[in-house]
Amino acid sequence: MIYFFIHKGAKVKAQEVAEVILANKGDIDITHRKLQKLLYYCQANSIVKNGKSIFDDKIEAWDYGPVCRDVWYKYKEYGYSPLPTVRINESNYDFNDININWSVILKKIW
Repeated sequence: MIYFFIHKGAKVKAQEVAEVILANKGDIDITHRKLQKLLYYCQANSIVKNGKSIFDDKIEAWDYGPVCRDVWYKYKEYGYSPLPTVRINESNYDFNDININWSVILKKIW
């Protein structure tokens, strides 16, 4: 289980969720497309289990799947290559367990 977060003093953005995913991916290769699908599944999981969304960013239906536009622009330069692990400053986050089993989510999108 990986602990998720609520950013202190601000609304959570999809980009912040993406950074936490990339910071906790370990040796797993996550491409840009997989990251977009993970964001979609995290959002859906939160809405179903908690009745509220994780982030306010709009998820758009593109030809190849769901996309958060700001995240797409940030990582588009990587194309189909795996994205790098991201380092986050944990002091900026208040970590709370929201019952997301990341290994299950990752296996579903492979």
